[in-house]
Amino acid sequence: QASSAIDRMHAAGVVHRDLKPENLYITRRDDGAPRLKVLDFGIAKVLTDYPTFTEALEATKAGPTAFTPRYGAPEQFNKQRGASGPWTDVFALTLILVEMITGRKALDGDDPTQLYIAAADPTMRPTARARGACVSDDFEALSARALALLPRRLQQLPLAHTAQALLEALRVQQFPHLDRLLHR
Repeated sequence: QASSAIDRMHAAGVVHRDLKPENLYITRRDDGAPRLKVLDFGIAKVLTDYPTFTEALEATKAGPTAFTPRYGAPEQFNKQRGASGPWTDVFALTLILVEMITGRKALDGDDPTQLYIAAADPTMRPTARARGACVSDDFEALSARALALLPRRLQQLPLAHTAQALLEALRVQQFPHLDRLLHR
């Protein structure tokens, strides 16, 4: 559900820029099924407010940066790495998925500097396999691409479908602790 919401958000020209577990809220539908809601659009950027996509991206580099370092993409820590955009949300969602699969933080570090190093160092890609989980080749390849550094990350799968593709690759596997989390 998070990937569908993020895909719709990106299709509408909105970039959240602060995805984290606390902003993904599980509620119940009338039939009792879990429903996930994406919350807190306080620092979201509406890209359609600008005449061109290029101008919208430049606007994401202007002004102070606010985000949660634990789920920050390299471009959020350092504007010289490029603008934040839909790929920034995909990076954060991938970190969240890795944490859910492995049960441990995706980025190593206790302060923003350490987290920036972990997010930006290509030798420290926090994929599920790098964190010791047994995942499909498809999920590992997709997550590695979603966590790649700019501009390589921009040249991968169409961003509107990356989050959904990650979850589809993950869906074929069994993670009992995730089932317990979703069916509380």
